[in-house]
Amino acid sequence: MNDLVIGTTGERDFTLPLDVATRAMAIVGVRGKGKTVTATVIVEEVLEHDIQVVVIDPTDVWMGLKSSADGKRPGHDVVILGGPHGDLPLLATSGAVVADLAVDRGVSLVLSLRHLRKRDQQRFVTDFAEQLFHRKGEIENRTPLFLVIDEASQYIPQRVMGDNARMVGAIQDIVRLGRSAGLGCALIDQRPASVNKDVLTQIE
Repeated sequence: MNDLVIGTTGERDFTLPLDVATRAMAIVGVRGKGKTVTATVIVEEVLEHDIQVVVIDPTDVWMGLKSSADGKRPGHDVVILGGPHGDLPLLATSGAVVADLAVDRGVSLVLSLRHLRKRDQQRFVTDFAEQLFHRKGEIENRTPLFLVIDEASQYIPQRVMGDNARMVGAIQDIVRLGRSAGLGCALIDQRPASVNKDVLTQIE
């Protein structure tokens, strides 16, 4: 089967085509309505199809990918960088290096940024997104990679100021132009009104 099974509707599976992993999508809804659960199911299905995933996690909630639902068995083969559950530390200055790791090693990553202050998170995401887009554009690196950005309005806010213009531009490049390089993207947020409209309107 080449579809992602997301749930059931009555007696039928609710599915998405596998190529959503190289498209741009948004998952939006108010707090507590299942955005992260929905995104997690999609990510787990993508991982089951051996497609690389990278999650930008500013709230330290995605570490559950490494264990089963009951927490008693190993989950998916992902590496957590940063945060209290990290396999390795993550520094604000390591964005480009982590992007190179993702491209060169093909490993799935959860990038936990909760331990970083807002300015340091922005520095990391800017460097990471710019380098990821550049490296995935190289012919030999155009394999599928599904990038998930939780709390997306922190990194692509509606109001673009001088300090965050590079960051917004880097993510916009991934959303608008990433598919030809195998880059898909899922933006998760509570309020679409808080997410940059120039980026959100390019969602497929």
